[in-house]
Amino acid sequence: MFRFGALASLFSLVFVLLIPSVALSEKTLTNEDIIKLSKVGLGDEAITAKVRQATEVDFRLETDDLAKLKSAGVSGKVIAAMLDRSNGNNGHTTYVATPAGVVETNTPSAGAVKLVTSAKTIPLTSVVGDSSSTYVYVTVLYWMNFPSLHAANRTSDKSPSFIISTDRDPRSRYYVVRLDANDEDGDRSLKMGRSGAFSFKAGTVPDSDWTFPFDAVEERHGVWKATLKKTLPAGEYGVYVVQAQELFDFGVD
Repeated sequence: MFRFGALASLFSLVFVLLIPSVALSEKTLTNEDIIKLSKVGLGDEAITAKVRQATEVDFRLETDDLAKLKSAGVSGKVIAAMLDRSNGNNGHTTYVATPAGVVETNTPSAGAVKLVTSAKTIPLTSVVGDSSSTYVYVTVLYWMNFPSLHAANRTSDKSPSFIISTDRDPRSRYYVVRLDANDEDGDRSLKMGRSGAFSFKAGTVPDSDWTFPFDAVEERHGVWKATLKKTLPAGEYGVYVVQAQELFDFGVD
């Protein structure tokens, strides 16, 4: 007679044997997986969570790969999460040594930007731009265009600073930029570069005349404070992330 104890033991054995198979079924996350998740409309928050929680990733993130991801509909926010995950910054809890001992500190999500004014600190939302070009005689001007005429987050502080969550010095990848509002098109534009018969200025980074230099200090691991070197007149601005073509926008009134 087959006893209940024997049946329970059999189920336990099957469960144990299945554990390795389940563990192995979680494959390495790739560019193709991210594109697939984006196409089914999973949403940025869910996809970035998947990027950060994946056991292993194998992302290809050279310039051409980033362009393909963007063309396939992957958002700038997701691409930024992929870049930070590949660089080892996963936005997880970290531990910092202090005179009082080792304490736990929560590192903000990779790629996040906050606007710091004399009155308060404002988490900035991001928008992704589309590239365009215009012709002026024999010169071609290159632009990044962002939706809406005005940023939702605004301040009267002419000398704000920024908190940027990134594992590397932001000065090589983040730019504080001004934007022109286009009433006819209902968007804002950032000048990137130009080319002509006898000159060429690369359009991969913002035009230097449209940027505001800043100093950056790493306050703790993965968290940088950026301080502008000059004040901002009233207008539309943002912190532009080159690799993701992403803008954390704000306005100065």
